[in-house]
Amino acid sequence: MSLTKNKYLEEITNKFKDTTKINVISIQGPSASGKSTLSKMLYFLLVCLNQKCFVINLDKFLKTKEKNDLFYDYDNPGCYQWDKITRLLEAFDRNEPKLEVYEYYFKESLSTGPIFKDNPRPAYLIVEGLHANYLFSNQFFNLQTLNPTIKLESISHLNEFVPQTQKYINFNVLKFSLKISEQKMVEIRTKRDIKERNLTPEKVSYLLKMVWPATLRWVYRNEITKPDIEIDEGTFNVEEVRLVYEAFVRFLVMKNEFKRSDWESSIFKLRISKILKEIN
Repeated sequence: MSLTKNKYLEEITNKFKDTTKINVISIQGPSASGKSTLSKMLYFLLVCLNQKCFVINLDKFLKTKEKNDLFYDYDNPGCYQWDKITRLLEAFDRNEPKLEVYEYYFKESLSTGPIFKDNPRPAYLIVEGLHANYLFSNQFFNLQTLNPTIKLESISHLNEFVPQTQKYINFNVLKFSLKISEQKMVEIRTKRDIKERNLTPEKVSYLLKMVWPATLRWVYRNEITKPDIEIDEGTFNVEEVRLVYEAFVRFLVMKNEFKRSDWESSIFKLRISKILKEIN
């Protein structure tokens, strides 16, 4: 579903209505759909417009892979430390002074942490990951049935999801869903995994055979996650991404949350200047 810029602005305005809460931007999409690109774009835009922002990348919360595991599916929701992700979100929701964050090293398949950081008390929280929107949906994964060492076709569809028990009372949540084609995903992942994750072409080809079925089963489930904004072809859909970008600028102008002086040195200065002229 393609939305106009007015509709994007309407969605943002409706979701971020309560000014006493943290504005959460949840970005879900398959590998290579541009989750990190959209996340970085919104992060730098918000920071340049003098808004405090914190990013949670779910990949940093992957579990350490045991060396003797002959099979391991990184697209299986069971490979994440959901308890630690939830704990971090709770710390923001409860305005706790300290945060517990983690790092993940793909080449070693190793999780490290916790690392304790001061809570910067952001106005905006960006959560990005394969299954990010499930964190804020009415249903969640039945983790007892999901094991990344078991092949997808052997995992039962029965009782795959359970009612969501985790609630956040101090979050406004705006959910994005990014989608790309299987062909585009394979093309990007092949280049990236060989370069960044130290994998052989043969290993990448083997892993990619599992990615698309997992994407259809757990990522492209908008009937469960109910996203507010859907972008077909992810951040490769430059026009839609531009409209989202402009909608955020317009939203901040409407809310008087930044002054023109705040963006004088911004890398977004020319684009923002053009939008402001249109508004005026």
